Amino acid sequence: DSTGAVVVGASITAVNEGTGFRRETSASSSGDFQIIGLLPGTYTVSAEMSGFKRFTLRDLTLNVEAGEADASTRG
Repeated sequence: DSTGAVVVGASITAVNEGTGFRRETSASSSGDFQIIGLLPGTYTVSAEMSGFKRFTLRDLTLNVEAGEADASTRG
């Protein structure tokens, strides 16, 4: 909200700007949220709740880097 307080239960939506793929979730009691299953790309993420103005972030880039393990032994 305008005071910086958490908006519990706000509806969070992420939309891939290139494909239109959409995922939705809700904010927790601490205001956190997690959206699982997003592929790399550019997204618009919005949060909304009845009685509040919609908050939107555009052009958010999600990158995923594959990790590589390199093991070596010292003798």
